[in-house]
Amino acid sequence: MQTLQRQIFVFSLGLSFFLLLIFVMIGCPVLYRYEFSKGEIFLQQRTHVLANYIDGFFSKYIVIIDYLSRHPQVIKAYKASDREKREVLKTFYLFNQIDPTIKYIYAGYKDDSLLIYNYDTPKEYKSTQRPWYKEAVKSSPKISEGVVYPEFVTKEWLVALGKTLVNENGEIVGVIAIDSSLENLLKIFRKKLGPYATAYSFVIKKDGTVIIHPDETFLGKKLEILPLREFLFNPEGKVEFSQEGITKIAYYKRLENLNWILITVVDKSELLKPLFITTGLMVLLVGFLAFGLGWFVSYWLTKHIIFPINILKDNLLMLSQGFEIPENLKKYPENEIGIIAKEVEKLASSELLKKNIELEKLTERLKFLAERDFLTQLFNRFKLIEELKKEINRYERFHIPFSIILFDIDDFKRINDNYGHDKGDYVLKELARLMKENLRETDLPARWGGEEFVILCPNTTKEKAWFLAERIRKAVEGHKFEGIDKLTISGGVVEYRSGIDLPQLLKEVDEKLYQAKKSGKNQIVS
Repeated sequence: MQTLQRQIFVFSLGLSFFLLLIFVMIGCPVLYRYEFSKGEIFLQQRTHVLANYIDGFFSKYIVIIDYLSRHPQVIKAYKASDREKREVLKTFYLFNQIDPTIKYIYAGYKDDSLLIYNYDTPKEYKSTQRPWYKEAVKSSPKISEGVVYPEFVTKEWLVALGKTLVNENGEIVGVIAIDSSLENLLKIFRKKLGPYATAYSFVIKKDGTVIIHPDETFLGKKLEILPLREFLFNPEGKVEFSQEGITKIAYYKRLENLNWILITVVDKSELLKPLFITTGLMVLLVGFLAFGLGWFVSYWLTKHIIFPINILKDNLLMLSQGFEIPENLKKYPENEIGIIAKEVEKLASSELLKKNIELEKLTERLKFLAERDFLTQLFNRFKLIEELKKEINRYERFHIPFSIILFDIDDFKRINDNYGHDKGDYVLKELARLMKENLRETDLPARWGGEEFVILCPNTTKEKAWFLAERIRKAVEGHKFEGIDKLTISGGVVEYRSGIDLPQLLKEVDEKLYQAKKSGKNQIVS
């Protein structure tokens, strides 16, 4: 016959193990989802942080390349004079000084020539045969996806981004490119963040070619194991794939500005490892508690009431101090996620904010440079054409008249030949100043090219524009240019009319200027 103590013990023990079984059946799926959710959050956060950093890192290069690809002097440099080529190289040098992370800025042309600052090019070098040139032509009119290669002398890994140079006829005449060092990015990608030893990030192009990878042996190679179709259809998400027999969990994000894909991966087994450890410890702990509880309840019910309650209280207190705190640290790693979240916030709020501020300043500066002539600070040809198109549209809608004035310095070649190019530059800047002093606030003066200037006169008839042009001509004729005997200008005036396009308008005003020159110069023809 079993004693009551034994019956209570057996019943308590059986009930405890039954509850343990229920706990394991319910707890394991919850723990499984929890561990995977924790891993996915880590992968997603790290991917987003790196994506923002890479966007900030390369956006400035995209702005510079886009600006230089539209620069008239850069486009025409392959057939320009040595002086004009030096001006282009000076522009490259200035950008290099603005951003030291730029390794090289260079332009290759269809005649296989190469324009590059502070680099000796081998005689057999052919620009059109280089990978960066072919990649840019292939990606035209967009910026290329980049070519990764080791520098010939230092073996430093570089990435080349390029864009085609297109002349006014729509013909590709060359490629402008920037080489940037990958060393700083590789250092960041090699850092181990978070609790996962197998986690790492890398960047590929849409065809699977590796751009950035913590293991340099992968750079420039294609990874055939990746689900590229998934990357192309969705801007970001989670995928699972196998590499060398190891199942990987990955979170990816497309970098739209660069046409790259950023991927952060971790071994699936490492995500499951905490689950197995935690489950094993919980089974041992709950089993021990079940056995102890069965024995303790039976002892308490059969012999004492108060004393066993005190023992239970002391034991539970001992468990909370000796086991629960360490176990809580293992079971509830929210603190660790909190630490990661703080680190991510710190990185996003400090480093990225700093990069964004720098990028904003650079963008504003580049926008100014893109619209202005470097010498005179007037609007350039590109900006004026843009404004002329707006005026034509305004005329077609509201029939508001406008005129344009084309000026040319008489015998400007004589000034350069007799006084030098520095004096010629002085004349151009001084003439620009005189024009602005004698124009209305609504008029838009621009340097058209060389010694030619164009003025857009909104809401102005041809007659009013002629008087305005004549006032400027007289101001120039009466102005004393330092070191020059006499300076005059000739000009043509044309009013826009319905039925002609922009090229025809420019052709007509050029013909008026030609008549002024042919009739003896120093006059305005309308």
